[in-house]
Amino acid sequence: MDYEKEKKMIEETNCDEVDKKIRATIDKIIKKFKKDPSAWNDERHVHYGFFKFLFDEFPPEQIKRNFVWEYQVGKPKEDVDLGMFCGNRKWVSVDFKLNLSPGKELKKELIRCIEKLQSSPKCEDSLFRGYVVPLLYRRDGQAIAQRYGITYHELCSKNLQEAENSIRVLNIKLISDGVIDKR
Repeated sequence: MDYEKEKKMIEETNCDEVDKKIRATIDKIIKKFKKDPSAWNDERHVHYGFFKFLFDEFPPEQIKRNFVWEYQVGKPKEDVDLGMFCGNRKWVSVDFKLNLSPGKELKKELIRCIEKLQSSPKCEDSLFRGYVVPLLYRRDGQAIAQRYGITYHELCSKNLQEAENSIRVLNIKLISDGVIDKR
């Protein structure tokens, strides 16, 4: 396929439709995580799982043409996990965080993901939708978090809320449905 024809096909893709399909794929990942929190060893395996689920939503040619894995945004080693071009130089982006500590590390990592999406020159004008998806399982939700004086459930909720409050761009969403807190 020549460049002009490929460019035209990308530009004609419907961003709302791509966004719905990406969100459906995220929901499949969350469902699998809730069924088996140890389904993946690390974030890389989550990415592979996401990629496999994409084929339930998109034709293979569209994935081949429009899907980007770990694209650079700004500084060296700063990248967004996954992206799907959806037309007019717009894309839908997804950043996963798997099994983080509910303490300072959770808040810091989630805010870093959000910052990458909302401040990157590459994303500033071209981001149609950005998703940050924590996949977190707390077996001891009622235990008191050392140094914090509150339960792990409360600490996790507080850190998710603080991360969500750091969002300054309306088209970025923190999907906290992937947090399982066994009470």
